[in-house]
Amino acid sequence: MGAASVTPKVTSRAFFDVSIGGKETGRIIFGLYGEHVPKTVANFETMCKCDKGPPLCYKGSPFHRIIPGFMVQGGDTTRGDGTGGVSIYGGRFEDEQSLGEVNAYSLA
Repeated sequence: MGAASVTPKVTSRAFFDVSIGGKETGRIIFGLYGEHVPKTVANFETMCKCDKGPPLCYKGSPFHRIIPGFMVQGGDTTRGDGTGGVSIYGGRFEDEQSLGEVNAYSLA
């Protein structure tokens, strides 16, 4: 049986300013659920702020996989191709509780 669907409270927001070929194209704003997935949010916020320096910084890292009309993937700050990555915890960390059903515009 799958996890029950919940509606968590947005506790903070983070953003990416996106550019293509050096030209600014827009901003993606993320609502983060700090009470529901605190370790994940702490990692994401730190990587967005870039105050720990490379490689703990999303700035300048590419969306390495783009499927038009479906999704984008990014976040590999070490190799830029989806095969690497780091976290503020030193590497991979255990998944936190599921939000249940994932909808359009979800961050996973």
